[in-house]
Order: sequence, then structure tokens, then C-alpha cells
Amino acid sequence: MKTTSLLSYLLFPLLLTSSSMAVERELEIRDCSANNSSEIPSIESMENRRVLSNGINSKFTFKVSPTTKKVLVEESIKKSRFEEDILTLKEIATILILSPVAKTFGQKEQCVEYSQTLERAYVTLKVIDSNEENSTSSYHFIAEPEDHFYLSANMLISKIKELHYIKEENSFIEKEQPSSFYFGFNYKLGDLYTQYPLDKFYNNMSLKAMAKFSEKPNESMGLGVGYHFNEYVEFFVAKVWTDDHESVQRANLGRTAATTYGVSFNLTKALGWIGNRESY
Repeated sequence: MKTTSLLSYLLFPLLLTSSSMAVERELEIRDCSANNSSEIPSIESMENRRVLSNGINSKFTFKVSPTTKKVLVEESIKKSRFEEDILTLKEIATILILSPVAKTFGQKEQCVEYSQTLERAYVTLKVIDSNEENSTSSYHFIAEPEDHFYLSANMLISKIKELHYIKEENSFIEKEQPSSFYFGFNYKLGDLYTQYPLDKFYNNMSLKAMAKFSEKPNESMGLGVGYHFNEYVEFFVAKVWTDDHESVQRANLGRTAATTYGVSFNLTKALGWIGNRESY
């Protein structure tokens, strides 16, 4: 079946993925009045944030209400972007093959320290208040090291008019489904989920290796450099080497190199494109 060889290259040996298991434990509440508590973030401020860490054994300190009786932490495994892309690639293979703030006057400030036990973690902190029976508040955030590797669906373009700009999301989508596209294996110099200012523009750049999504992907392959304008938009320039057509005498004419431009999409974009299998 078409594209089987390309999927074999990309999926092997990355087919095994770890399961997610939640682990809950109690954190020690300690007095932090003597410390410079103004620099310690409150536990409420962590809600829905992503915090860069050094992985396992990274430590975080948070302020909690003086009336806090108990703090529980629960961790579950978070996959990297590359691992998430591998799961999306499996889907492609399947398709192809088949509250108010309390007053705390005169009370000591309290803190808890959370030590990360998973390399990448979804963290839930459950705060139990001693003033109100059975009163529990939960706060969620992500703790993980920088993310650099990812897969992409790369669409070659000759002019920007081939794309449609979505103002609400500050992003682009294709006006028409491309007749062909390239899988990309990428490395962003900076963190994948961080948009860097102009004085650190190089961290928004990425290195790309590409192979055409076809029965014989090695017939057209390329190397490129991309730039992330935001979380949703990455444009690239690449040098692509493509096998020439055979001559009348059936002699191979070699490969032709060409400089081309394009836009990289999240790998889930390819799921929609390959719905029309006859195009590839």
C-alpha cells in the first residue's frame, strides 16, 4: 500500500509509548514568614500555567493561605510534543492501513514545596482549608523541561495567496488541499511553546529534514530552516532534491535540486489531507 515505507521509517523504533498513571501525596506545610515571601508565587497564581523545569527532582515553592490545613499533590505523565506527534502518526497509519481571597491579618504566611517526580508532569494541587469543613480547592499546571523535537506536515507554496489568514487566531490555513506534502522531522532551537522576542529571534528558528508523503519518499527529500512567528505559524525555506524522470532509454537521469518555500502545520493537519488517498 502507498506510503507504508515512509510510515515504517518514521514509526520504528518509536511505537512504544508510556501509560499515564496519577500519583498523589501530601506536601509539608511550613512557616515562610522569615523568608522574602514577596518573591514566592501563590498557589492560586499557578492555575493553568506551564512552568519550565529540569525534570525529575525540580523543586517549586508556593504560598498558601494561613488557614490551609493540608495540601495534596497529584502528578500524571505528560507526553512531549514529539511523543504526541507519534500518536498522531499512528492514527495516520491506522487510516492508511485501516474563589474569594480570605483575610489573613495577623496570621503567619505558610508555604509548601513541591518536588517533581516525573520528567514531564500534569500537576494538580489540592488545598484543604481548616476554616471550612470539606472545603477543597484544586489548581492545575504543567511542569516540564524545554520541548524541542516535533513532527510536521509541510506544504510547499509559490505565493502567499495560496494561504488564508485567520485574524482571530493570527494563523494561516491552506485555501485548497495540496496535491502533495512532506513529512518533517524538526528541531526548534528554543522551547517549542515559547515565543521569543526579537533580541532572541534565533530561538524561534527550527531545523527541518523532510521526505515526500508517497510510496517512495526517498524520491524527494529536503533540508530546511523554519521560523516560528507564533504558536500557529511556521514558514520555512528548504533545499529539496527530487529524482528526475527516466529517459526514453529508461536510464536514470539523477536528481534535481531546487530551493522552495512553504508552511509547516501540526501533524494532525495531515489526517485531513490523507482522507483523499487518491491524491497521494
